[in-house]
Amino acid sequence: ATSSLDNEGFIRKESRRDKLITAHGRERLAGPNAGRERVLSNNEAKDTKYSHRSKQFKQNNGVNVYLEKQPNGKYNGVVEGKRGLITTMKDWSARELANMGKNQQWPKEQIDQLSREE
Repeated sequence: ATSSLDNEGFIRKESRRDKLITAHGRERLAGPNAGRERVLSNNEAKDTKYSHRSKQFKQNNGVNVYLEKQPNGKYNGVVEGKRGLITTMKDWSARELANMGKNQQWPKEQIDQLSREE
C-alpha cells in the first residue's frame, strides 16, 4: 500500500477501501512513526473495529468509537471520524477509558458501564 497527502493534508492510504487517515491518526498506529506507546498496529485496529465483540458508539460530535475487551480484562479501542482514523488505544483499563470518555463526551451509559468495572 502506498500513501499520499490529499488536498486537505490528510494521509490517504491507498487500499481496497481507500481509507483516509489523519496525520494525527498516523502517529496513533504502532510502527516506526508511532508517537506514543500503547497504540494498535494497523491490523489490530482493523481487528478491533470489525470484531463481533466490539462495542460501537458515537461521541457527541459524531465520531465513532469502537472498544473491544481483551482476555486480560483491558480494552483496545479505535476512534474514527469522517476523515479517517483519529486515534487507537491498546490495553487501556476501564478507568482510563471512563476518564477519556468524560473528556471526549462519550454517552453517559458507556462511561457508567466502564466505571462499574473499575
